[in-house]
Amino acid sequence: MSVTEEELKQYVADNLNEAKQLRAGVVFVDHIPRTTIRKVDRRYFKQLIANELIKSQ
Repeated sequence: MSVTEEELKQYVADNLNEAKQLRAGVVFVDHIPRTTIRKVDRRYFKQLIANELIKSQ
């Protein structure tokens, strides 16, 4: 099963309050990188977003 960006945005709009809406868009990734202690690697995603912003300018 797969979901499109528009379906995901619509689901969030219908089910979450205004403070949790997706304003910056959606990025699909093949896997979620983890740190050595198995937490989500937030630095990876921050770098991914920074790279996308640089590409778009």
